[in-house]
Amino acid sequence: MWEHFVLNELQSKLQLRTLFYWRDKRGHEVDFILKARSQEPTAIECK
Repeated sequence: MWEHFVLNELQSKLQLRTLFYWRDKRGHEVDFILKARSQEPTAIECK
C-alpha cells in the first residue's frame, strides 16, 4: 500500500512516463528507478 502511494506521488509530481523497478534472481529488489536523459539512474526503496 505504501509503495502505491509513493508511485502515485512520483507520477503526479514528476510527470514521469517511464518508471522502472529492479529485481534479481534471489529476490532482492529496488522499488523504483528513475532515469532521466543524460543523468545517472536514481534508485528509491520504500520502507
